Amino acid sequence: MDTPSLRNLDRGGIYVFWWLNDSPDSFQPLFAPDCTRTYSVKGKKAVGEDASDAYHSVEIEWTDAWLTQYQGHIPLYVGKSADSILKRMALHLQIHQAKYTEKTTSDQLRRGMERLFQSHANTADIIVNHVDFSYIPLHGLEHVVNRFYLEDYTIGKLMPLFNVDIER
Repeated sequence: MDTPSLRNLDRGGIYVFWWLNDSPDSFQPLFAPDCTRTYSVKGKKAVGEDASDAYHSVEIEWTDAWLTQYQGHIPLYVGKSADSILKRMALHLQIHQAKYTEKTTSDQLRRGMERLFQSHANTADIIVNHVDFSYIPLHGLEHVVNRFYLEDYTIGKLMPLFNVDIER
């Protein structure tokens, strides 16, 4: 994937992070032993007398069939920003940290990479070597509705791996 022009990255819009599939061994890390393609996500709060702090657990597995359904790059995450795509993407990447441990609502890409590569020493290296992005600038109040629906449409169309959101 060609690196997009940096023009308009300081403005609002939607963006997609992609796992690059641009060489015969691009998928190798996803099929390597240190890639954990199954993980649990905390779901809806359990109801009942014994379940005061209990939550349902939902297992997500990225099977070979799911990964190989993509003919090109694999969509990892779709997001939007009203003010600055660049600032929002920097929060996702946390690239200055070798191992990322915090949990916020703005780090879905990095958290997803940590889930996939739990035993890898430095997921930042994996991101630098295998992940790129594309974006559509849609800045300003006049594009609030466009950003909202285009993000939802893109998530539904691409089915990115790290946009799985559990109902609560």
